Amino acid sequence: MAEEVEATAGRPRLYSYWRSSCSHRARIALNLKGVDYEYKAVNLLKGEQSDPEFLKLNPMKFVPALVDGDAVIGDSYAIALASIEILAFVNLISVNT
Repeated sequence: MAEEVEATAGRPRLYSYWRSSCSHRARIALNLKGVDYEYKAVNLLKGEQSDPEFLKLNPMKFVPALVDGDAVIGDSYAIALASIEILAFVNLISVNT
């Protein structure tokens, strides 16, 4: 997981584990809202949530974690709510370009 922490410009990055129900909830919300995001797997069984790079994002070691620019959201319900704002912002940029 030794990757850059900052999300790709204009594209949020979701750190997630496929068996996590909370991560599943976040993926559903982002997909239903049509948010184009980058998926980064965090294998909890291998202890990747304790990786120093991931700890910079979420010291609580929880998945999911959504990185959007400088903002990090580490709660699936908050990600669901934020996905509405992300989509509105992306649509605003699309209209203005």
